[in-house]
Amino acid sequence: MSILTLLIFGVILIVLAIGAFFGLVFLDLFIYGVNHLYPWLRKIAVWAAKAENLFALILLAVVLFVLVILLAALLHSTLLFVLIVFPLLLFFPIDLGILVWIIRLVRWLYFHWSGWLVSIYTAIRLQIIKFKIKIDVQKETDWKVKFAEMKNKLSEEAEQARRKISRREK
Repeated sequence: MSILTLLIFGVILIVLAIGAFFGLVFLDLFIYGVNHLYPWLRKIAVWAAKAENLFALILLAVVLFVLVILLAALLHSTLLFVLIVFPLLLFFPIDLGILVWIIRLVRWLYFHWSGWLVSIYTAIRLQIIKFKIKIDVQKETDWKVKFAEMKNKLSEEAEQARRKISRREK
């Protein structure tokens, strides 16, 4: 695996992490705004999030959208595109209902995966600590080896000096 591939993969992971963070912050602020500033929107969102209401609204919006496009094509009139406002108005409660489902999914994922994510985080931290200890021990071992080599070298030089001195004295 080349360094460029690793770099691209790392950048992608960082962008995804930052994007997920800001996406969740935006979602949180949007939820706060809907809950506290517009409580009637919350009631519409909960109503639209019911499966039977959500699917009926989606089906109705798609049918109206296709009908307006077919009528505009058959009658060759651009005025019928004004009628597209009605299906678009149906997309607002659909969007709110989908938002409720996204919130439910995030909540479910958080409660079911939070322990797993914490265990991964803890395992990564333990591996980093283990790696740091290994590096520190290696540094200490390297220092001890160098110190022992210097000690041996000095003792050899001291022994040579003693031999020279003892030869001169004789």
